[in-house]
Amino acid sequence: MEGVIALFIPIIGTVGTFVFIAFIVYWTLKSGDKKRQLEHELRMTAIEKGVDIPLPPVREKNPYMWPLIWIGLGLAILIGLGIVGDEWYWGFIPLFVGAAMLIARLIFRKYRKEDGEKKKLPEITTTEGGTYDAS
Repeated sequence: MEGVIALFIPIIGTVGTFVFIAFIVYWTLKSGDKKRQLEHELRMTAIEKGVDIPLPPVREKNPYMWPLIWIGLGLAILIGLGIVGDEWYWGFIPLFVGAAMLIARLIFRKYRKEDGEKKKLPEITTTEGGTYDAS
């Protein structure tokens, strides 16, 4: 009997994890649908009555979020695997991906204006003598 229980523990744990993740995804999608449906009904009612409603504010995205997440993941892997074993160098992959993303965003942010228009990026001279427009 103890062997059967010991056999089912990892099975139940694995299946339970996937069921929990599927429930979270379903719940998140379902709540988003309900919110969009309520917004749609509000807009349709306002249109029927001839009332102008303002557009919802556009949430500004943080361009540095993903590079910092990658850098943090790389540092966590470096530290975690450095403490546990000899495979610590695998942490350099996400660390350098995040660093490259951060450097690219810092370099190219000066080519963007505040109103959303893009400035013309510099032309790159190729080895064949031609030019390549980077924009």
